[in-house]
Amino acid sequence: MKSVPPDQQFREAVPVHDLAAAAGAVSSSQAPEIIGWAKVHAQRILDRRRFVAKVVGRSMETAIPDGSWALFRLFPDGVPPAATALDGRRVVVQLRDATDPETGGTYTLKRWRVTATGADGGATEVELRPDNPGFKPIRMRREDGDIRVIAEFLEVVG
Repeated sequence: MKSVPPDQQFREAVPVHDLAAAAGAVSSSQAPEIIGWAKVHAQRILDRRRFVAKVVGRSMETAIPDGSWALFRLFPDGVPPAATALDGRRVVVQLRDATDPETGGTYTLKRWRVTATGADGGATEVELRPDNPGFKPIRMRREDGDIRVIAEFLEVVG
């Protein structure tokens, strides 16, 4: 992590946050503090919605190793696509009334899977699935409490 000249920000480099701070970026009551910048040689366009954060935990191994740095994209205005459109994507989710069993945190990186839909076509139940078969999915229903999808995982960058 380092400082970069302003002309490189969001062109060659993206801000580095701890994942909890970055996830709070979409909340009107919190503003994340940039703790550095990371030059990214990604195959993606860099913009103000991209950030780098360290992934903690083994639940998404082997594709996303514990301790790796990953590139994420915040959803515009903190509003993700419809739940069914997220199906199969790796996303950062804020668990409002629960915690991740591996890390004990309220934010988790998992694969989003819609397991039940209602008459309106919206998701009534989702599973937050780890890629590592040694971990159990987190099953959430509408009545279990609010969960917020914060950002989408794009790629490991270091």
